[in-house]
Parts: sequence; structure tokens; C-alpha cells
Amino acid sequence: MNSLAINQALIQRQLMVTYTRYQYSEAETVSPMGPLTLLSPEYRRLTQTVNRMQVVQTTGPVVLTNLTERNVAAKLIQLLAVPTLPPVMQPIAPSSAVLQQAYQRGLLVTGRQVNSLTTWAVPHDQLLLADLAAQSVPSVLALGPYDNTNVATIIDDQRQVVLSQLSASALPKGPATYQYTIQTTAGKTLLTGLPLAAVTPALIGLQLGLSPQWLGTLLLGQPLLPAQVLAHSQLIYEQLQATAAQPIKSAADVMALQTATDLPIATTIGQYRYWDQANQRPLTPAISDLLVVPALTTLYHGPQAELQTTANQLSAGILQVAQRRNYRLQRQSRQLMTQGRADRLRFSRGQLQSFQARPQSESPFGQPIETVFQVWSGSDQLGVDLSFQALVHQLLDQID
Repeated sequence: MNSLAINQALIQRQLMVTYTRYQYSEAETVSPMGPLTLLSPEYRRLTQTVNRMQVVQTTGPVVLTNLTERNVAAKLIQLLAVPTLPPVMQPIAPSSAVLQQAYQRGLLVTGRQVNSLTTWAVPHDQLLLADLAAQSVPSVLALGPYDNTNVATIIDDQRQVVLSQLSASALPKGPATYQYTIQTTAGKTLLTGLPLAAVTPALIGLQLGLSPQWLGTLLLGQPLLPAQVLAHSQLIYEQLQATAAQPIKSAADVMALQTATDLPIATTIGQYRYWDQANQRPLTPAISDLLVVPALTTLYHGPQAELQTTANQLSAGILQVAQRRNYRLQRQSRQLMTQGRADRLRFSRGQLQSFQARPQSESPFGQPIETVFQVWSGSDQLGVDLSFQALVHQLLDQID
């Protein structure tokens, strides 16, 4: 297929190509005996500019992702040569083997559906931290209102505003999302508010004997925001409606939860996130009420000794698994520079030569620097640009 035929076929199949432009550091090998770990906060110069491409349906679902300018032509020709699209990419999820082995070791995963109820802005982050630490309340909403007649604000016992309610249109409301809890089979909650992708790393960490508090802070409190991003972001508190918890003992249970339509609302819960208000998108993962004090303390003051120890132990456990399987792991730092739609694709000799970029608006203060991983078996590259969660899932079909 030539360039014209590919562009026309994309339109006919209601598909489009998008691009994401990153700056990367040099790749470095991570070994069990070296100073570099999977989770240590190294800083590196970003010396390479790379475009990553993906193919998405015009209605939203992603069809192909993490394509390079070298292989996007071949992948598109292969995709367009058949009348049906491949299955929509599924989120990173724990396997049935991981869930069942964890259950045998006394750990039960539960999941629930959550929907946004109200959102609040935090005017003063340090005041919030001080109030939560001093009063030891389970939720910021328990701080007030102390005879406050304005229900759109929460004030503390010193009559200082801790939360200001936002209008319903202030932030975009997406579809229902899902949160997961890990508890002992005796019923004691260890970690809550986990996204699906964090369940397997959390199960591994708990089975390594790591502290639930520091493990949760590690998995939910990253990435650390650079100063210029943090300075112009907004801390948001979200009050959510949550359904009753459903036991998750297999991959089928995950699918059942995510396709259920009649689950009754059982309670309300809260979570925090930093938002890029200019582009109305979150900058950090959701941080549950139970972890907000250690997570924000880490963000403002850097990793504490307990958190660094937890990160080193979790990294060491995963590296030992990689070593037993003769995998070599590399890590890179990268930063999102711009992204948008790629139109008028031009190909030559089987490779993408150029495209018309239609960039989305970006924050003038930049994006957080993230860490991504590559997996090698000899000279074969098994994975590229993997998040930490995706790396763990690729390495571990079951917990050794």
C-alpha cells in the first residue's frame, strides 16, 4: 500500500494515528548488585527526542500502541489488510494465578465501582497536611464545618478554610472507575484505593513482608512532580460514591466487576490528585484518604528513609525474579513534550518519512519526568516503554 491508500483506508475504517513526542535519557541496565534500582529517583539528562505512535478508533478505544516511526508502516499495512480490528487493548490486570496464590497466602483482593460525587479545591496544601496530622481524622470532611454556615467550604478548628467546593463543571467527569483493596482473609484492610495496574506489585510487596503504609505510598504517591509543575498545579479532593466490595479471586472476577451495571451504592470515600487545570487532566495517581499524609509528605520533602528502604526491597525482589529468568532490564527517564493527531502520513521504503502534526495544547510548565523500562532476553527485546506496573506484569505470571 502506498501513502495515499493508507491514509484513505484509515478514514474509511474510522481510525486515526496519534503521536506522542518524548525526550529520553540514555538506557541504563539495572542489576541486583548495582546502585541503580527499579524505583530509585535518579536524575538524568534527556538527550534523545522520540515519537511514539498509536492507532485509535475515532470513537476512542486504542487499537495499537507504542509504535515507532520504523515499524508503524508495517503495523498499519498488517492492520488494514484484514476486515476486522484486533480486540480493544485491555488494562493491566493481575492473572488468576497471582490472585489465587495470594489468596492461599492469606491475602484477598476486593474491587468496587466508584463515581465522582463532589470535587473540592485545597487552597493551602501545608494547612491540610498539618490539620490531618494533628487531628488524626479518617477524612478531611471530618475536620469541620465547626458551625460554618457556608456548606461550600470546610474549615478547621482555627476557622481556616481547608476545602472549597468546586462547581460541577470545573473538572471533567469521566465514566465510572474501579478501585481495589487488599485485605487479609481474616478481614483486616492492608491497602485500599489501588488502581487495577497496582494490584500485582502490591501483592508482591506484601508477600515480601513490606509495610503496607510505605508500599502504598510508593505505589500511589509517584511520580514526584518537578518544582515547575507542582508550582502551577492544583490539589483536588474528590468525594466518590462506591459500590459494595466484590471479591476478586480470578481474572474473570475483574471482568465481571467492570461489566456489572446494577451494583448498589454502599458508601462514600475520598481521594486526592494533583491536576493540570489548564488542560483539565490529572498529574498524579489518585491517593486515598488513608495514605494522603505520607504521600504528600514524600512529595514535599522527598523520600523518607522508610520509603527508600521499601523501594529498594521491592526492586530487589523483582530483580531476583528477572535474573532467574535470564532477563536483562534497562530503565530510562522520559518527559512528554507534545502530543496530538498525525495526519497526511508519508511513507517511503516501508518507513514513515513525515506527517502533518496537529498538536494538542500543552501546559507551559512541562510534564512530570517518568521512568520506563525495557526487557531483554539475549538480543531479543521483549518489552519497551513499560511502566513499573507493566514491567511487573510482564515478568511475573505467578509469584515465585
